[in-house]
Amino acid sequence: LGERGRWLAEGLASYHQNVLRARAGLLAPEEAWRRLDAGFRRGEAVGPGPSLETLGHQRGGTMRVYWAGAAYWLEMDLTLRRDHGTTLPVVLGRYADCCLAGTAHVAPQAFVAALDRAAGSDDLFARRFREYAEATTFPSLDDSYRALGIVREGGGLTFSDAADPRRLREAMTDA
Repeated sequence: LGERGRWLAEGLASYHQNVLRARAGLLAPEEAWRRLDAGFRRGEAVGPGPSLETLGHQRGGTMRVYWAGAAYWLEMDLTLRRDHGTTLPVVLGRYADCCLAGTAHVAPQAFVAALDRAAGSDDLFARRFREYAEATTFPSLDDSYRALGIVREGGGLTFSDAADPRRLREAMTDA
């Protein structure tokens, strides 16, 4: 994805390293959410700066690149599950089947357009991509955390036992 898409690539790895470890039983789901949140807090602590798209070209800001990218993938996974009847792993699998050949460079815009086709959406990935790529601050995860029943309390998290948020949270971290 090149330097302009570095935040997408690094963010996917940062997001999935925790989620997949929970799915594999290597981390308790709550621990995976705590580790994601700790990363998001590191990304937020960087403060405002250049857009994510241009930050990929500069030294520094690594925590914002990794963790704002991870926030993008969290939001996409959540949106797909909640509103589109599919999941990020399914969409990435479709992308791999149709479009992942060799190790050629893919422009970030072409990548998200292909993800939109794989998801059967017109502009879901691309619209959010543009918002994130142009952002100069860390994204708010308030709506996502609310949907997942996750509450930040001081330096920790609490998890709602309400059925819908719990099911959604568990679906994202269960095998």
